[in-house]
Amino acid sequence: MEALWLWEQRDPIYLKDKVTQRHSKEQFETAQKIEQEYSRYFTGVVQGGALSSICTQILAMVHQEQNRVLWIPDCPL
Repeated sequence: MEALWLWEQRDPIYLKDKVTQRHSKEQFETAQKIEQEYSRYFTGVVQGGALSSICTQILAMVHQEQNRVLWIPDCPL
C-alpha cells in the first residue's frame, strides 16, 4: 500500500516526472530494511500524507524531544 503512495508522490521542486514503479518499490524496501535495522534508535513515526503535514509532524517530534528532561549522573560512572 505504501509503495503505491510513494509512486504517486510528486514534488514539483525536486521531481519533474513521477517515480517509476520499480524505483518506488526499491525505496520502500530500503525504508523497511532501515526500519528493521535501526528501529531502536527511532523516537517516533511520521505517517504519510501531504508534504507540509509530514514536515509539521517532524517539527513537532523534534520540539518534543528537545524539551524532554535529560538526566545525567552527578559523578562519573
